[in-house]
Amino acid sequence: MSLWSAEPRRIPGGVQLHWRRDGQAATLAEWVIALRDEPQARAALSQTLAQTPYKAFFWESLPLARATAQRPARQDVLDAERLALVSPDLQPFAAQLKAQPSASVVRFENLSGDALLVVPAPLTTHDAYPHLAAFTRLAPAAQQDALWAELGRAAAPFLAQEAPRWLSTAGLGVSWLHVRLDTRPKYYRSLELRRWPQS
Repeated sequence: MSLWSAEPRRIPGGVQLHWRRDGQAATLAEWVIALRDEPQARAALSQTLAQTPYKAFFWESLPLARATAQRPARQDVLDAERLALVSPDLQPFAAQLKAQPSASVVRFENLSGDALLVVPAPLTTHDAYPHLAAFTRLAPAAQQDALWAELGRAAAPFLAQEAPRWLSTAGLGVSWLHVRLDTRPKYYRSLELRRWPQS
């Protein structure tokens, strides 16, 4: 079993996480596969995000594609003061969650079909679910593990495709955590990450 850790680097408005596997820089493909297969990688992600100094944040990854699979795994974690003020609202995803009542996490396409969403069910106080910061600090550990594992399963196929998928969380439009795999960087704040493949 590998030991996963993140090296945080300060950037304007946030921190950039560079993922390491057994002390060595990890590729994006290694990190995604580890999310799918390795509980320690999933725990390291939750712990790292929970320890960031922001009440709420946007989380944005290097896009997933064949061209980026062997590049260093990194994400930007950007302070989101407005997001910290939102109240949790389950209603936009109520139908999808109701359709799988025994699931702690569900995956489905959005209404326009241009994004895959991974969404947690309400297993505890709704205060755990408005955004990713709250989720990593308040949601049950087993549910956090399930969300990252489901994300790894959803994301892995895109590492072999030409067209990129942008992995992120936003939340100012719908205030219930949903991890996004978008066909375009619709909600990205990081200009560098938006400029694929030049970034």
